Amino acid sequence: MKNKKKIIVGLLLVVVIALAMLFVKKQSDSSQKAKVEKGSKAYTFVVVNKDGKEKVTKGKTDAKYLKNLMDEMKKDGKIKYKAQKQSMGSFVVSVNGERADFAKDKAYWRIVVNKKDAQKGIDEQPVKNKDHIEFVYTPAQ
Repeated sequence: MKNKKKIIVGLLLVVVIALAMLFVKKQSDSSQKAKVEKGSKAYTFVVVNKDGKEKVTKGKTDAKYLKNLMDEMKKDGKIKYKAQKQSMGSFVVSVNGERADFAKDKAYWRIVVNKKDAQKGIDEQPVKNKDHIEFVYTPAQ
């Protein structure tokens, strides 16, 4: 009889520990999600590759400029990009592993913000709430 009580108490202890672990994990997961969604400005970020295939990412940010947003997204694994520093600012040469080399194939990454061609580079293009940002692989005409 004493052995049965020990077994029951032991099983109850295992169940209580398992429930506590699940609770802690759930709390940890929800705090990580809150960090990902942190930010006051909503954005939609679209990459259109050479074949016309789109990759859409939505999120929230407090980034002031497009480069800051892209750096955040890169850190979070949402995008891969490379830019070269030039006298007029950073020039995007590859997005998600696809290179647009004007000297080689007469192509570049066109930046479109809210359906209008960006008038500034990524270092100076401000990010505003509800911006729809596109990087479009564009062959020269």
